[in-house]
Amino acid sequence: MITGALVCRHDVFVQMLEGPREKVSDTFDRIRQDDRHVEVKLRYFGESPDRMFAEWAMLHDPARSWLWSIAEVAQDALERASVADYKRIFRILATNMEAAGREDR
Repeated sequence: MITGALVCRHDVFVQMLEGPREKVSDTFDRIRQDDRHVEVKLRYFGESPDRMFAEWAMLHDPARSWLWSIAEVAQDALERASVADYKRIFRILATNMEAAGREDR
Protein backbone atom coordinates (compact mmCIF):
# COMPACT_ATOMS: atom_id res chain seq x y z
CA MET A 1 0.00 0.00 0.00
CA ILE A 2 1.16 3.52 -0.84
CA THR A 3 0.82 6.23 1.80
CA GLY A 4 2.14 9.74 1.94
CA ALA A 5 1.28 13.40 1.86
CA LEU A 6 0.57 16.07 -0.73
CA VAL A 7 1.32 19.68 0.07
CA CYS A 8 -0.41 21.96 -2.40
CA ARG A 9 -1.04 25.61 -2.87
CA HIS A 10 -1.70 27.53 -6.09
CA ASP A 11 2.07 27.91 -6.60
CA VAL A 12 3.44 24.78 -4.86
CA PHE A 13 2.90 21.05 -5.16
CA VAL A 14 5.21 18.80 -3.16
CA GLN A 15 4.40 15.16 -2.58
CA MET A 16 5.88 12.33 -0.55
CA LEU A 17 5.10 8.73 -1.46
CA GLU A 18 5.79 5.93 1.02
CA GLY A 19 5.67 2.19 0.56
CA PRO A 20 7.41 -0.69 -1.16
CA ARG A 21 10.05 0.57 -3.60
CA GLU A 22 8.44 -1.01 -6.68
CA LYS A 23 4.97 0.36 -5.87
CA VAL A 24 6.34 3.84 -5.19
CA SER A 25 8.28 3.74 -8.47
CA ASP A 26 5.20 2.61 -10.40
CA THR A 27 3.07 5.34 -8.83
CA PHE A 28 5.68 8.00 -9.58
CA ASP A 29 5.88 6.80 -13.20
CA ARG A 30 2.09 7.14 -13.53
CA ILE A 31 2.27 10.66 -12.11
CA ARG A 32 5.01 11.64 -14.57
CA GLN A 33 3.08 10.24 -17.53
CA ASP A 34 -0.16 11.99 -16.59
CA ASP A 35 -0.43 15.14 -18.70
CA ARG A 36 -2.23 16.95 -15.88
CA HIS A 37 1.14 17.12 -14.11
CA VAL A 38 3.82 19.41 -15.51
CA GLU A 39 7.44 19.92 -14.53
CA VAL A 40 7.46 16.81 -12.32
CA LYS A 41 10.80 16.50 -10.57
CA LEU A 42 12.11 13.79 -8.30
CA ARG A 43 13.83 15.45 -5.36
CA TYR A 44 14.73 12.36 -3.33
CA PHE A 45 14.30 8.61 -3.54
CA GLY A 46 15.48 6.51 -0.65
CA GLU A 47 14.71 4.06 2.09
CA SER A 48 13.11 4.89 5.42
CA PRO A 49 12.71 2.58 8.40
CA ASP A 50 9.28 3.99 9.26
CA ARG A 51 6.43 5.69 7.45
CA MET A 52 5.62 9.24 8.45
CA PHE A 53 2.04 9.05 7.15
CA ALA A 54 1.05 5.43 7.75
CA GLU A 55 -2.47 6.47 8.78
CA TRP A 56 -3.10 8.41 5.58
CA ALA A 57 -3.64 7.04 2.07
CA MET A 58 -2.65 10.55 0.97
CA LEU A 59 -2.75 13.37 3.47
CA HIS A 60 -3.56 16.73 1.89
CA ASP A 61 -2.15 19.93 3.32
CA PRO A 62 -2.72 23.42 1.87
CA ALA A 63 0.84 24.64 2.61
CA ARG A 64 0.19 27.11 5.34
CA SER A 65 2.76 29.56 6.67
CA TRP A 66 5.32 26.91 7.64
CA LEU A 67 6.25 26.45 3.98
CA TRP A 68 8.05 28.91 1.72
CA SER A 69 6.28 32.18 1.11
CA ILE A 70 4.76 32.97 -2.28
CA ALA A 71 7.64 35.40 -2.90
CA GLU A 72 10.23 32.73 -2.03
CA VAL A 73 8.60 30.25 -4.42
CA ALA A 74 8.59 32.90 -7.16
CA GLN A 75 12.32 33.35 -6.52
CA ASP A 76 12.99 29.60 -7.11
CA ALA A 77 12.98 28.35 -3.50
CA LEU A 78 11.97 24.89 -4.73
CA GLU A 79 14.97 24.71 -7.05
CA ARG A 80 17.39 25.90 -4.38
CA ALA A 81 16.02 23.62 -1.67
CA SER A 82 18.14 20.70 -0.53
CA VAL A 83 17.00 17.15 0.15
CA ALA A 84 17.15 18.06 3.85
CA ASP A 85 14.78 20.98 3.21
CA TYR A 86 12.25 18.69 1.53
CA LYS A 87 12.53 16.11 4.30
CA ARG A 88 11.98 18.90 6.85
CA ILE A 89 8.71 19.87 5.13
CA PHE A 90 7.29 16.42 5.65
CA ARG A 91 8.67 16.03 9.18
CA ILE A 92 6.92 19.28 10.13
CA LEU A 93 3.69 18.10 8.53
CA ALA A 94 3.90 14.70 10.26
CA THR A 95 4.63 16.36 13.61
CA ASN A 96 1.71 18.75 13.14
CA MET A 97 -0.63 15.88 12.28
CA GLU A 98 0.57 13.86 15.26
CA ALA A 99 -0.03 16.83 17.58
CA ALA A 100 -3.50 17.38 16.10
CA GLY A 101 -4.28 13.70 16.65
CA ARG A 102 -3.29 13.97 20.31
CA GLU A 103 -5.56 16.99 20.71
CA ASP A 104 -8.52 15.04 19.26
CA ARG A 105 -8.23 12.33 21.92
